[in-house]
Order: sequence, then C-alpha cells, then structure tokens
Amino acid sequence: MNDQALTKQDLRELEERLAERFATKQDLADLEQRLSAQFATKQDLTDLEGRLRQEMADMEERLRQHTRESIHELETKLLTAFFSWAERMEKVLDRLTSEVRHLHAMDLNLEERMRTLENRVFNLEKRLMQHPPAA
Repeated sequence: MNDQALTKQDLRELEERLAERFATKQDLADLEQRLSAQFATKQDLTDLEGRLRQEMADMEERLRQHTRESIHELETKLLTAFFSWAERMEKVLDRLTSEVRHLHAMDLNLEERMRTLENRVFNLEKRLMQHPPAA
C-alpha cells in the first residue's frame, strides 16, 4: 500500500472483497446447519444402531415363537397320526388274536377227533386180532 490515507470508501470496498473471498462465522454456522440437516450425526447413528438392535431382538423373538408354535403343531400332528395308527393296529391285533384263539380251538378239536379215531382204529384192530374173520 501507498503511504496514502485510506478513506471509508476504501475500507468498505476492501471489506466487500474480503467478504467475497472468506467466510464469516455466520456463513460457517449456516453451512453447519445445512450439513447437519443432510448428514447423520454420531448420535443419529447411535440411535439407529439401538433401533436396529431392538428390531433384530424383536424379530428373533417372533422367529423363536413361530418355531415353537410350528414344532408344537408338528408334534400334535405326529401324535394324532401315531394314535390313529396305533388304534388301527390294536384292532388288527385284536382280530388276529381272536383268529389265533379260534385256530387253537379248532386245533384242539381236531386233536380230540384224531384221538377218538385212533381209539376206534385201535379197538377195531384189537377185536380183529381177538376174533379174526372167517376166511
């Protein structure tokens, strides 16, 4: 600068030129406000992490509950099917037991008849031996 004295007008012009080149504290505050509206803060991220963790925990609990209910339904279906099968098998077993008893009774009857026939044949042979027919 020259040794000339500066006027108020010179100072205003200098101030305007500096204002165009440099930011003021208000400019920085305005920028910070605009950026904070656009970008997340550490607190925003912490809050989001907390919400996500809670949502995951809730989802995990719902999944566990659904799994418990599904297992219970499956157990009920299996037990119902097994009970139905067991009832049918019990009826088949009862029928087979009845048939085996009937066959056993028939076997005893046949054995008795066979003994009776054997006794008759024995008695006939004995009579023939004692009184042979005339030839």
